[in-house]
Amino acid sequence: MDQYTDQNSLYLHFPYGKIREYHKGHTISDLHLEVKTFKWLLEGAMDYFITLEDSENTLLVCQISETLSALGHNGLHAPGRYTYKAVVASDIARFFEIPIADLKASIATDLTNKMLKGITTAFYGQLRTALLKQTELLQPVRFAPLPKDREFFMSPQEDSSSIVKIMRCSPFLDQFQEDHLLQIAEIAERREYEPDELLYVQDQFTNGLYIMIEGTVSIKRITGNVEIKQRSITNVGFIFGWSCFLEKEDICNAITTEKTGVYFISYKQLRKVFKRDRNFERHFFSRLLWLISNQMNAAFLRYAGLLGKHNLQAVQQLIGNSKSRVPLNSPLHKVSHLLKNVNTKEMAYSCLHSLLADGSSLERHIASLSLDLLRQDREELHFMQRLQQVYKTVANHPCQDTGIVRKDCAKATRELFKDLDYRIEGWENLPETSGHIFLYNHLLNHRHYTLNNNFQITLDSHFISALILDKKYGDPGIRTVRIGRGQEYGHQNYYKKLGHINVYTPESEATSPEWQKKTRSVFYEQAKAHLQEGINILIS
Repeated sequence: MDQYTDQNSLYLHFPYGKIREYHKGHTISDLHLEVKTFKWLLEGAMDYFITLEDSENTLLVCQISETLSALGHNGLHAPGRYTYKAVVASDIARFFEIPIADLKASIATDLTNKMLKGITTAFYGQLRTALLKQTELLQPVRFAPLPKDREFFMSPQEDSSSIVKIMRCSPFLDQFQEDHLLQIAEIAERREYEPDELLYVQDQFTNGLYIMIEGTVSIKRITGNVEIKQRSITNVGFIFGWSCFLEKEDICNAITTEKTGVYFISYKQLRKVFKRDRNFERHFFSRLLWLISNQMNAAFLRYAGLLGKHNLQAVQQLIGNSKSRVPLNSPLHKVSHLLKNVNTKEMAYSCLHSLLADGSSLERHIASLSLDLLRQDREELHFMQRLQQVYKTVANHPCQDTGIVRKDCAKATRELFKDLDYRIEGWENLPETSGHIFLYNHLLNHRHYTLNNNFQITLDSHFISALILDKKYGDPGIRTVRIGRGQEYGHQNYYKKLGHINVYTPESEATSPEWQKKTRSVFYEQAKAHLQEGINILIS
């Protein structure tokens, strides 16, 4: 890839450029400020910061020191404002500077697109630095060896209009003219992959561009025994593998995690198209620069997440840092607020998915990154929704037979835990017949799992009943439950339906010692009767 390699080559192209020196701590750029100059780093280092939810608090996410690293690429795309803060990290930093308007004019008149390609390649190097910085915060993980074969099935050639329709779903490709997309469609080949197939390998050339049709591809890097997951590609039309057009090895591996279909665009064939149409090439690299910029921001946010910031906050930062670039009426502005409460999160996710289909190029890109960052949070939301379903299964059950209610509760509980990783050991130690007392150490629920009626479903007792007792003996057993206070209507409605044995504890509503003694006698009688019937009793 042709690019400018030293100060002299920059002077030859921009003889009016200026050498500027800044001392340590000087702010080179700041969030949302208008980009007025473009800078190449000649000597020194820059620290990159992102702004947290509190606008006065910033977080160091990366340091750049490579010669000719550039700053100001945001000025090449509307609205021309910085998306992060850069501060001089070395004692002195020297830059070669030109007005951003002059760079735009130079790119527009460059018949070979040499300048634009060089800048895009330089920013790809910065993306690599930002991604690799995450390694220091990651713990070693166990992972399966990468598959050796890159196998795929070639599908018959499709109609160009069908391919263009898929490409229009991409925030990257949707910005191209129809004739440019048709040229890509003419050289596209459809490939079908099975799960766990390797599409390309880190630190090697990808040989072409991939466009997602269906399925999931995990983009990740493995360094030693540390795995850095960049993101998962699931959205129709989204692209990956484009690093070969910068004549650079790719930072990551691309591996399918389920049956996946893609369009593959050969590097050599698309290069031939670019040679025939330099305007097409210029637009392609301009969009590639835009894409790298957004992926750098995403890498910064993931780094913040690894430092202990919840990904929910990272998404709020992503949206907040983009507020100067999205329209005032964009639904993105309300997503941050909807994500703050479990009762409105589903609306936030619905909004993000709508933007994937109907939003602007930037909105779709932010929505995609947000959904990827929020993958664990959405799994947590699904858990909460299934937890609510357990409550409704019991409290709203139409049957008066408590045995049937307990069985349906166990079924709903198994659904609650079905997507979670757990391990049960010691099955061989369980008695073969039922009618026993099972004791366990009661675990405190996190307050996050409190339902809207201020009731907490005890996860440990439900787990034991549904996934151990019911599985082993065909019956979830009877539990002892605390007699609730008067205001605990959720607690009362729930356990009354299940027919468990009520006992007084220090957390129960205060009553006379005589009444507590009487209820204790009732407990002994009920427990004895259940055990004689061969029903297990669970006591915390």
